[in-house]
Amino acid sequence: MTNRTYRVTEIVGQNLFPDNFGILLSDEAGEYLHVHASYRFRPADAVPVKKIRVGQGITGEAARTGKPQRVGNVKLHPGYVNVENRIRSELCVPIKFKEQILGVINAESTKPNAFTAEDERLLVTLAGQVATALEQLRKSRAERRWLDQLARSNDLIYALLNITTHIENTLDPQEIIQRLGAELQKIDLTCIMAIHDSNRESFMITYTSMPPEHLGVVDRGLGYPMLHYTFPLSKLPEDMLQPAAISKPEDEIESLFRDTERPGVLRILREIGVSAGMEPLRLPLVVEDNLLGILWIWGEGIRTSDLPILSIFAKQVGISLERARLFQEVQNLAVTDPLTGLHNRRSLFDLGRIEFSRGQRLNRPFCSMMLDIDRFKQINDQHGHAAGDTILQEFAQLCRRSVRDIDLVGRYGGEEIIIFLPETELDTSLLIAERLRASV
Repeated sequence: MTNRTYRVTEIVGQNLFPDNFGILLSDEAGEYLHVHASYRFRPADAVPVKKIRVGQGITGEAARTGKPQRVGNVKLHPGYVNVENRIRSELCVPIKFKEQILGVINAESTKPNAFTAEDERLLVTLAGQVATALEQLRKSRAERRWLDQLARSNDLIYALLNITTHIENTLDPQEIIQRLGAELQKIDLTCIMAIHDSNRESFMITYTSMPPEHLGVVDRGLGYPMLHYTFPLSKLPEDMLQPAAISKPEDEIESLFRDTERPGVLRILREIGVSAGMEPLRLPLVVEDNLLGILWIWGEGIRTSDLPILSIFAKQVGISLERARLFQEVQNLAVTDPLTGLHNRRSLFDLGRIEFSRGQRLNRPFCSMMLDIDRFKQINDQHGHAAGDTILQEFAQLCRRSVRDIDLVGRYGGEEIIIFLPETELDTSLLIAERLRASV
């Protein structure tokens, strides 16, 4: 209530209703009437009731019916709630604004039949003034909440735009994910990401921005590592392509993770800061109806009303990941032989030139070997090119497995393969070549 209304009710109570007098306000659910701080009880040390259920007693009846209740002898009233034995009569007037019950003005007296029709009209007038003041206050608070929400949304939009700008300039999927988590942490949001494997119809959790101590809590609670955990697509809701607020995160955890029980899940959520009532957001990462992954985000500052903004953000993340994937695919095609998976001729000689120059500059040994398959044309002629491709693929993998990671293996052309061996003496290279020949 405003200070002015507070003062008016105080003056009216002191001068016209010297016993118990004051206002009870309805809660948002409309289930209870709560005694306002301005309510005056006589004597002052009396222990007042703090709330009354709507429909209970004379006061609750006024709130339920929306009509004044004037009772000359409360002891004879069948619904009277005996809170104080001294009271003999009671007058209750609802505070209404356009048929909405906002509260009740209540007057009690130690004398029987203490209230007149004139008293009732006076309280009805006062109730109308109080209702107008309460409605103005409600609108003011609603406007303030709206402005606060708008300011918070603007802050969130600015932060998300900043994140989007960073990840749009990155063409490495892992760097995008790491940058995403780091930037979300700056605005006190935590995330988990699962990537979709369309071939296996499954998801793998590949990243979380949770601090190590929280990740440890999760791992111990589950009994196995959360990172790299895989779950099938069938475990997810049917409306997976739609962003959603998760009202009961414990249900989603029990559905996705094996061997989980409700008490343990609730303990995990509590220890990692997902408080009761917090609704994490599940955001699909979708590009042209292709599901790339899922992003879960939570934090004290997140609200369900943020879902539209974060949905747009998730689309941008999905686009950035897809662009990075396509870029890497193109890069791989530029340096990789598509049949064998080895370096192609151009890539092999570009890298080999660098290693050879380094060996010359530092006076370090450098060897190379060329291998081919005898009578390879006969294999193609007798068994077909598909069989020849399989032979060549197996030959390439055998060469790759026979040397070190620092050695360069590439397809020179046809069935010819070249291997560059940095930091390798000639005698050692001959041993490697003989071992490889024998294994073939």
